[in-house]
Amino acid sequence: EDDTRNRVIGEEIAQAVSAGRSPLVLTERNEHLDRFESALSASVPHVVVLRGGMGRKQRRAAAERLAAIPLDEGRVILATGKYIGEGFDDARLDTLFLTLPVSWRGTIAQYADRLHRLYDGKREVQVYDYADLNVPMLARRFGRRCRSYEAIGYTIVVPASAIPGWPADVALPADPVWTRDYAASVRRLVRDGVDAPLATLFVTAARPMPQDIDGTNRARSASEAFLYRRLQTLPETRGRFQVNVDLS
Repeated sequence: EDDTRNRVIGEEIAQAVSAGRSPLVLTERNEHLDRFESALSASVPHVVVLRGGMGRKQRRAAAERLAAIPLDEGRVILATGKYIGEGFDDARLDTLFLTLPVSWRGTIAQYADRLHRLYDGKREVQVYDYADLNVPMLARRFGRRCRSYEAIGYTIVVPASAIPGWPADVALPADPVWTRDYAASVRRLVRDGVDAPLATLFVTAARPMPQDIDGTNRARSASEAFLYRRLQTLPETRGRFQVNVDLS
């Protein structure tokens, strides 16, 4: 059992709930349900566990409990894939954490479809899919799942730090926009060979600049600051340049 993996998943579930999202967590083993329930109960106000084989009364009670949760209170549904395959429906769901191995396109579509019900205020649905890309067989399965997601309209965002060859001790921003913009650059660095100092330099240079600073405070290097100061001293260039400003 990979305790680190489960801890990371638990933290990301809690973060999603804190951000106002309504997650569904799927696993294939009851002991995983128990573990996630224990880990999340301290940080999530409402943790609802649904298991395959529940009787009609149990299913009705679970549905009533979900319906009674106020809209402004965090909640998460932990379920087995078997239960979700039995016709479960909850329009508030907007985030799926897939922690069980799946490769068949029909199953992917079935699980993701649980997020596609119309609901007031729902603008974006997200799927978190966990894979060990250092294991060739698992990486291939993940590739097939990615094609399945794309086939039903999803955009794939793979954390750059998940790419084999990136220095493990150099953290990368988890922001999806940053990942989308810089994943290709990270892959090129890995292909060419990247060590920790170079990776750190790249992350520093690519990190978004705070908007509340200006002038040479926005420079990422001494040479950049010097050039800006020099341009500011020349009448023909003074006031015509900015440092590290997004012009889009």
